[in-house]
Amino acid sequence: VKTAGAIAAIFAVDPDPSAAFVLSLFFWLFCWEIGGQNIPNDWADVEEDRRLQAQTVPVRFGPQKAAWLAVAALVSSLAAKLSMIYQSGLGIKSLFALVSLAIGGWLMMPAACRLLQTLRRADAMQLFNRASYYPPVMLLLVLIAVLIF
Repeated sequence: VKTAGAIAAIFAVDPDPSAAFVLSLFFWLFCWEIGGQNIPNDWADVEEDRRLQAQTVPVRFGPQKAAWLAVAALVSSLAAKLSMIYQSGLGIKSLFALVSLAIGGWLMMPAACRLLQTLRRADAMQLFNRASYYPPVMLLLVLIAVLIF
């Protein structure tokens, strides 16, 4: 739903957007949602999910693989964000890409790596919490870039 809403917003502003930009936006938000929201949030309910026989990523694949999938999804999200920046109409692509990567990496990757090391529920929730700030911080960054440049 989060990804579809963002794509709908593109078409509300531009009826003929670049396919590469739309795909980059889709993969950016999709991978962020999987790695920073879905997998960490499912981690909080592992015991109940096992009891209910729910097939969430942490239940189905175990904590080690789930943590690796979360990290891979977040790295993919950051790469898709860079692609999206270079597909955009921003005139300051390199600076914006560097700042965007630094902020995204700072917000999510330390918590993701900690989860990979500890496999603890508390660290999954820390990743979820930190990843939750990523989209609004990126929106703020875009607004600043539009106002300044």
